[in-house]
Amino acid sequence: MLRAPVEAPVVPSTTYCEDLVKNEAMAASPCMWAYTDSGPPWLKYQKPKRQANLSEKALASLPQMFSRDLTLFPGTAPTSVEGLLRSPLDGFKVMQFNTLADALCGRAQPEGGPLHPRFRSAAPPLEQDWRLRQKRILEEIQRGAADIICLEEVDHYHDWFEPQLKELGYMGFFVAHPKSRCLRSAPSELLQDGCAIFLKRETFSVQRSVEIALPEGEDSAHAALMVIAEGVATGPVLVVAAQLQAGDELATAQAKKLLEQVSGYATPKGWPVIICGDLGTSDDVYSAILNHPMRLASAYGCSGYEPDFTAWTLTDDGEENQRLSDFIMYSVNAFRPIAHWPIPSEEEVPSERLPHLKYPSSHLALLVHFECMKKTNLPCD
Repeated sequence: MLRAPVEAPVVPSTTYCEDLVKNEAMAASPCMWAYTDSGPPWLKYQKPKRQANLSEKALASLPQMFSRDLTLFPGTAPTSVEGLLRSPLDGFKVMQFNTLADALCGRAQPEGGPLHPRFRSAAPPLEQDWRLRQKRILEEIQRGAADIICLEEVDHYHDWFEPQLKELGYMGFFVAHPKSRCLRSAPSELLQDGCAIFLKRETFSVQRSVEIALPEGEDSAHAALMVIAEGVATGPVLVVAAQLQAGDELATAQAKKLLEQVSGYATPKGWPVIICGDLGTSDDVYSAILNHPMRLASAYGCSGYEPDFTAWTLTDDGEENQRLSDFIMYSVNAFRPIAHWPIPSEEEVPSERLPHLKYPSSHLALLVHFECMKKTNLPCD
């Protein structure tokens, strides 16, 4: 949804880290910081040819990210949140996170040309720097400690996400969008974003992964990813990560195609489903999912209402875009959401909106702890 600019306390960004991160970035890559008196510095941002890692001292000086304490859903029987995951048999956690592709964060489109309005962030270049954001994205993933992680706008799967999460005990799967916007915004770096799914090895085994082609737009094509897995608590389960195209008509067509493909695997076996993704803001998409015969529901909406927003951006010309577009959908006959990460209040979001030193993406991660109501005994074959 589009909203007029909202007044909020101005919070200086680089002073949070005492200029340490900024100074290191400038020293490593001087071409990143073309500050001039004639215009905003972020319009002069160019990605350096060579990137040096930021020091641990610099990273430690960053402000704390939003508080994301696991909180029981209203109406849930009183219990200890700390005791929810004493063993894998007590349930499982799912994270949904659009990580904001590096090639779509403050880049020119095409390379060397004017910045596309959708990607012109009011955030200074420092806060859009991948070297900083990659560390904070990993920090957010680690504190969620989910059993299932679904990510979108991933354009550093092979060189960052997969090796980092492998060390944390996850197995990963990835599908690139056939006509990724990243190929237009940073063609020389061959960055191509897509969807990724990671599952914790100690709680899940995987039978196979399936790429799902979605209806194409005029200048882009998206793909979704489905993993057929078997969990200690869940038994067989289909896990899906998707990012639908912006635009009501195309997004609705993509949602219907996605549901058709997933249902073709799930319905004959009676397997439960988890669908995560940046599914857009279309009411038709939301209705198509909730009214599908697979009997799906939105985890965050189980309390009777969805969050006000899951993404919030501000362009350099002052246009705000606060929207609810990220969801965790689940099979109501198999799982029950018990607890979640609440969305920060509007007052907590910095005036520059997102991304920010306090948060590495334009989208907020969602996290839900599920209880298993029944375990499917049919094998994954």
